Amino acid sequence: MPDRELEDQSPTESAGNTPEVDGAFFTHSPDPAVRYSFSDGEPIVTAVNPAFESVFGISANAIIGQSLDERVVSADGGDPTAALITQIRSGESIDTAIHRETTNDDRYFRLRTFELSGTEPTQWYAVYTETTEETARARRLERYELLVESVGDPMYVLSADGVIECVNRAMADSLGIDRAEIVGKRPDAFLTDDSVERAIETLREIEAHPERRHGRFEMTVEHGGELIIIGEAHVTVLTDKTGESIGSVGVVRDITDRSQYEQTFETLQQTTRSLLSSKTVKQTVQTAVEATESVLNSAFVTVLLVNEKTDRLEPTAVSQELLDLYEMTESRLSFDVGEGLTGGAFVTGEPAYYPDITKEPNLSRENPRLRSVILHPLGEHGLLLIGSDLFDDFDQIDRDFAEILAATTEAALDGAAHHDALKQREQELQRQNDRLEAFASVVSHDLRNPMNVAQGYTNLLEAAIDDDDALGYLHRTTDALDRMETLINNLLSLAREGTAVENPVPVAIDSVAADAWASTAPDTATVTIDVDMTVAGDRSRLQQLFENLFSNAVEHAGERVTVTVRAIADGDERGFYVADDGPGVDSDIAESVFEWGVTSDAEGTGLGLAIVSEIADAHGWDVRVQSDNGARFELRWPSS
Repeated sequence: MPDRELEDQSPTESAGNTPEVDGAFFTHSPDPAVRYSFSDGEPIVTAVNPAFESVFGISANAIIGQSLDERVVSADGGDPTAALITQIRSGESIDTAIHRETTNDDRYFRLRTFELSGTEPTQWYAVYTETTEETARARRLERYELLVESVGDPMYVLSADGVIECVNRAMADSLGIDRAEIVGKRPDAFLTDDSVERAIETLREIEAHPERRHGRFEMTVEHGGELIIIGEAHVTVLTDKTGESIGSVGVVRDITDRSQYEQTFETLQQTTRSLLSSKTVKQTVQTAVEATESVLNSAFVTVLLVNEKTDRLEPTAVSQELLDLYEMTESRLSFDVGEGLTGGAFVTGEPAYYPDITKEPNLSRENPRLRSVILHPLGEHGLLLIGSDLFDDFDQIDRDFAEILAATTEAALDGAAHHDALKQREQELQRQNDRLEAFASVVSHDLRNPMNVAQGYTNLLEAAIDDDDALGYLHRTTDALDRMETLINNLLSLAREGTAVENPVPVAIDSVAADAWASTAPDTATVTIDVDMTVAGDRSRLQQLFENLFSNAVEHAGERVTVTVRAIADGDERGFYVADDGPGVDSDIAESVFEWGVTSDAEGTGLGLAIVSEIADAHGWDVRVQSDNGARFELRWPSS
């Protein structure tokens, strides 16, 4: 029983108290504390601090002088309480977790007891440090760990400071890493840097918007420098009762195949753009081989094109590995149309896949070191061959991608073949232009010189002859020579006007038309120029165009002709026209009036309007003729 003298002590202390200890420990400690000493082996409470009275709702008067046994934990503590009392009675120091009632509700505490030496009688202290939140957090994490372990999908639990506290067996199995190597480490030990950044950003977004609660991010897991999986993590932030984060839990789904598929598809899209932008057959097939190597991760690729002269499929672009396999001999890669599996696929026009070509009876010169082979005809152009030295190495997705590559390559070859044909046509036209230019030079030099001599002598004869008949014959000769000069000039113009305008400059139509009228029309003719328009063109050649049209008007309508030049604004087209008040264009030649040598005038050369057409073409214009109350020549081009 407690000493009777304790009843006379103050409510918070008894004999033997040390003022320094009471002041520092009891008065200021935020943790509930009890001081006790032993009397006849019984732990008797000698003092409690204010925090004890506040937290547990027990006044000092009610507990001082009482045995500590009944105040350690709740009365329903059970066996753990009995064991704890036994330890206290034996004078052991205690450091353990307990659960006891407080003024608010049940709380968790860390109970520690220790002896204060140098006091008489010996004093002991029991200190209660609250651990309710930590205990709840730990229990919550334990529950999540149990949940994680029971889920079939790979799952993990992170603590609030970002340490991996738990992973389930499915997670460890998917990574191929023992759980002991994962738990206790930070995610950056396994995730790529960009994956860690995405994870942090996702958690920040969730914490900034609590209503969301969940988020997801893509993670790439590496271990030992090798890719393990690409996963999509669905993460949830764990919080305590106050809403403070205590960690996070995530479910990971393996999307490695999907991610690689998306990457392959992106590469395929880039390849499609590259193929369709290829300008030549050679460039197209080389791009196709490189693209197939990249998209299908296949080292053995070739595009074989048909040689129409030899009727053989010949390799036009070959991957280096395939050349090495065939000992650098491209001729061994050539097949007659219809020969073997390769030539046969081209003839049928149907794609074929052989998981093991060594089992095929129609094997020709296909290297048996190639086991699985995809053969895709490329229309009339040739065939795409994709091979592997492994049995059945191409799955359905690979074959689908191969089909897309083949179709794109065929379309690109169509375009490249057309481009090559156009280029050959351009080269042929250039050769024709060169020959025409050479012809023009011959005409200019070899014909003009003797004609000039003839004109000079006729002028001398005209001055020396008095006979009217002779002069008449001489005038006819002079007219013929003048006609020859006109013909030569027109031929030279025609030879040189067919080329496109290379360096166009702004040209005012009204100005160039006025200059042309001044140099060609007689004083008796009349012109109205009503066009406010500037075009990009060659001023000299445009003046030639107007001169020829004005000369044509005078030639067919007479020297008193009236000519009008006006603008055209007609829907999607714009331009200008040159009209006269003459008899119009003969219906017999209306459709061919711009062709060489076509004219309704016995004295005409038939080249003037042909030159007009050539100049219009050189500027990218369309020239048309109408015959209604005279001839009307229209020059049109798109308004956009």
